[in-house]
Amino acid sequence: MMDYLPMKLRDSIVIKDIVTVHYFEFSKDYEFSGESHDFWELVYVDRGKIYAYYEKDRVLLKTGDIIFHKPGEWHNLKADGKNISNIAIVSFISNSRAMSFFEKKVMKVGSRQRELISGIIRESGALFKTSLGDPFTKFFERRENVPFGAEQIIRQYLGELLISIVRADVNNIATTMTQNTASNLVNDILDYMAEHVSEKITLSQLARHTNTGKAFIESSFKSTLGTGAIDWFIRIKTDYAKKYIRESNYNMSQIAEILGYDSVHYFSRQFKKVTGMSPTEYSKSIKAINKIGGMENVEFNSDAENGED
Repeated sequence: MMDYLPMKLRDSIVIKDIVTVHYFEFSKDYEFSGESHDFWELVYVDRGKIYAYYEKDRVLLKTGDIIFHKPGEWHNLKADGKNISNIAIVSFISNSRAMSFFEKKVMKVGSRQRELISGIIRESGALFKTSLGDPFTKFFERRENVPFGAEQIIRQYLGELLISIVRADVNNIATTMTQNTASNLVNDILDYMAEHVSEKITLSQLARHTNTGKAFIESSFKSTLGTGAIDWFIRIKTDYAKKYIRESNYNMSQIAEILGYDSVHYFSRQFKKVTGMSPTEYSKSIKAINKIGGMENVEFNSDAENGED
């Protein structure tokens, strides 16, 4: 009988430990004092714009941008005074030689890389009892009932993210969304949604606007953004609602009306479906983060009896 000879698999990038995983929603006035530490950190802009400072350099990060800070590098974040931002931050320990590729690296990520970052945040939320929104957390406590394999998945997602970035650069492959028929259709619909965010939109309406079938619209959105068109529209409405809540110019009933909801009750249910919290709970959480960050205590206007579930 022929003897089998196993091959020992080599790891190009080894993730030794995860230090922190954060997902922040910063106001337009946010500013961090800066820090340096002996581990790697990546900063990804999920929404909005924010300035990233490192050593003596500064760069304006926009939606879809990612930046890496090497161990020992001083860095901080500061809002531009105009835009609110959603930021994912992952810090980790890796002594792999290949990590030198990421020193002071700033780039735009692609759709698969966005999925990986989203997966890291999702699995971390299931793994850690500690809030991902606390900027001063230095120790993350595990939950008692952690989903099977959550820690391994985080390591694998992060490893795949780093490897895919290196491969894209080495092969000179654009990491932005592929400009094919499906993505062009999605971009057209996203523009349409932004223009009609205060209205109600149906799949049939989108099909008429693009002169395509509803099934193709759904498959295009799911392959490009990972969800259906109407679900994405609700997310856009929710992002606008978050913006209005942070700006503190309207109460909850007014925000519901601006965004085309029939009632504040329905607005609250849709908001909670997307974010996991009611609009008032979200307002309180942002207020708490602002206090922690040393910013002004912004008072959010909300109806005393807004009828939220």
